[in-house]
Amino acid sequence: MLTAGDELTCDALDAYIAERGDHPGVLFATRNGKPLAVSYVRKLIQRIAEQVKVPQALLLSPHSVRHTVITNGIAMGVPVERMQWLADHADARTTKVYDHTDGIDRSPVQLMGQRTKMGVMRHVQQQKADVADEQA
Repeated sequence: MLTAGDELTCDALDAYIAERGDHPGVLFATRNGKPLAVSYVRKLIQRIAEQVKVPQALLLSPHSVRHTVITNGIAMGVPVERMQWLADHADARTTKVYDHTDGIDRSPVQLMGQRTKMGVMRHVQQQKADVADEQA
C-alpha cells in the first residue's frame, strides 16, 4: 500500500511505468502484455521472503499479502470503507475479517516488507553516495 511518505515506492512505480510505457491494461504483466499468473506471483513472493530470511517463507501467498495490506491500512487509520473499496469487498464485514492489527508485528509478510524495504533503502543510499563521490 502506498502511503503519503513512501517516495521510494512511488519513484519505483514511476520508473517502471516509464520503462514499460503508459498504455492501458494490467500494471504488472509479462513481456507479452498478459497478466502475471497467480502461481508466478506466489513463487516471486516466496523467493523474496526466502532472500530476506523470513521464517515460513514458503507459506506466503498473494492472499497473505492482501491480508497484510488491509491490516496495515486499517492500522494506519484508513477507514474500513476505503479498504473495503480497495479490496473490492461487497460487505465491510468481510474487510474486517482481514484486519489482524493485533498480530501485525508477527506477520511474515510484514517482516518481509520491512526487510526488503531496508535493503532497497541501503541500496539507494549507496547509489546516492556513489554519485556524490563521482561529483566531488
